[in-house]
Amino acid sequence: MFVNAMIKNNIYTIQNNCLVQKNTNEIIPEDEPIFIFRARDRSALCLLVSFKMLLPINAFETRNFVQKIIDAFCEYKEQHPEKMQDLQEAY
Repeated sequence: MFVNAMIKNNIYTIQNNCLVQKNTNEIIPEDEPIFIFRARDRSALCLLVSFKMLLPINAFETRNFVQKIIDAFCEYKEQHPEKMQDLQEAY
């Protein structure tokens, strides 16, 4: 989801089976860790909200991007409640 959101928002693309940052054309090396949230991850939405809160107040682009992902997670939850549990429901 996060990779798809990043691709849909023109941040990354896939070229020759590699993840590439569009604005720099930099290939993300295979040995570089990448962290991906899935909607089914029980704490993903909570972590995304927390991450947004930790961003500097003047990081407008990043904050807006993270909010779009939060909105997408909320929409997915409304459409597929059986697939996405609240953190409270999970424990």
